[in-house]
Amino acid sequence: GGLKRLHEIQTNELEENCVTLERTVAEQKRVIHELTNKYNRDKYDLEQSFEIQLSDVEEKRRICEMETSRLKKHLDEMKLDHEKDLKGLEKSYETR
Repeated sequence: GGLKRLHEIQTNELEENCVTLERTVAEQKRVIHELTNKYNRDKYDLEQSFEIQLSDVEEKRRICEMETSRLKKHLDEMKLDHEKDLKGLEKSYETR
């Protein structure tokens, strides 16, 4: 009966080990699932944040381009006015 008893003890230990392993695997799967969800949420949030920042930067760039274009036009007009004034001055000196 001693061998049979030893066999039963080993069988019980193995079964307990299997149960522990199954619990551990289930817990690890749960943790992996949670971490995967967190990763996906964080990734989504970062992508959204990036899109918002990108569109903000593009809007600012567009405004800068418009402003630059407006200023360039204004400078061109000032240059033309200046040239007209110079021609006017030259003519007034010539007629003296």
